[in-house]
Amino acid sequence: MLAVWIALGVVFFLVFMNFVRMRSMPETLTRVDSNSPEMVEAVASARKTLPYFWDRRASALNPEDYMVKVAIEDGEMIEHFWLTHPVVEGDTVKGEIGNDPGIVKNVKFGELVTVPESKISDWMYSEGDKMHGNYTARVLAKPHTMGKAQYEQLMAMFAPLPDVEA
Repeated sequence: MLAVWIALGVVFFLVFMNFVRMRSMPETLTRVDSNSPEMVEAVASARKTLPYFWDRRASALNPEDYMVKVAIEDGEMIEHFWLTHPVVEGDTVKGEIGNDPGIVKNVKFGELVTVPESKISDWMYSEGDKMHGNYTARVLAKPHTMGKAQYEQLMAMFAPLPDVEA
């Protein structure tokens, strides 16, 4: 009987630690595989519409509301960060790291970085009460992970995606 209680205690501890780990996961990390078909398609769509994003930013009244998400590599580790105040310079983009790192150690919040434009995985900006772009968040948001009412409220915040030709 003692062995059963010990086993139950171990299971409870592991479940509890998994819950704590999931609750404390940085916003730069997700539980969705970046190689999933949905995420690959979201990143491809965001990249395809980058010219639209840069055109909108160039004529924006509030360009500080525009951000791009980039992959930052640290050895074998890859983490995606929002860059605030992004500026294209040739085939690179410069901006400030807008999130606290979760697994990479080679950047910090607020640091100015320059990365190849090919590392952009998403873009977004706000206009009025609508969020434009943010393709990856649309994949991550699922009614079963947050409840139907919260999901519908979040979806109402998204503007329609741009309809641009490739």
